[in-house]
Amino acid sequence: MEPFDIISGPPIHGNIPNKWFLDNGLENEFVYSDVLTRDPDNDGFTVEEEYAAKTHPNDPNSHPSLVNKLFVDEIKQFGFYLAFTQADGNDFTFKGMNRAKQEIWKNIVQTNGKFGARKNTKDEPRFELVSVVKKEFKNPSLDMVETDEEAVVKDLKPTKNGQTYTIRRGTKYVIPIIDKKVNLTITAGPERDTSFEVEEGSDFRIPGDAKQLYTLKTVDNATQTVTIANKATGEQTTLSKKK
Repeated sequence: MEPFDIISGPPIHGNIPNKWFLDNGLENEFVYSDVLTRDPDNDGFTVEEEYAAKTHPNDPNSHPSLVNKLFVDEIKQFGFYLAFTQADGNDFTFKGMNRAKQEIWKNIVQTNGKFGARKNTKDEPRFELVSVVKKEFKNPSLDMVETDEEAVVKDLKPTKNGQTYTIRRGTKYVIPIIDKKVNLTITAGPERDTSFEVEEGSDFRIPGDAKQLYTLKTVDNATQTVTIANKATGEQTTLSKKK
């Protein structure tokens, strides 16, 4: 066999220079054909992933961003219907109803008033009545114009960021109020295999990473994916279920 200079010779494993393996203490792993998929420091990242991120493959405290190893376990969706049922002078009636359209709470409120808490509970009011105006609506079935009240309601839930809803008076014009939570699991780092729950719109940290703060921006129940954003950089990442 002809002598082979590992240092100056062509890369043996992918496009990674041979010298990189030696400089990072991977002399023993270097001889294996599957070295790129190995995880010598057991931090949940392969040799190839550590090379791409310019981290140390033999140091469990040096690894790529943990967001790359965050996966969706389950998406939970729950909510109720909001109805604007009556207008009597300056008093306006709103109801919360379950899926079967049964009443779960009823509040009478004036403009700028808060409502949406069940009786005999410590729940904070969920909504604020921003305005009520009379508006014309086209009734296609009767081919005529109707005049009715329309309300603008602000969501006071912190994770909704002041989202507003426009709702016409009448029980047939109810609107769904949907809240979502996601169970996530981190599969790498010092707290690997830890699962935790995050509500859509809220901030969170990944277990094992005390530095970065993220926001759960959107939850797509149809595709079972979620989008998170790094609070510092604004960079967004789409997460999906672990295969």
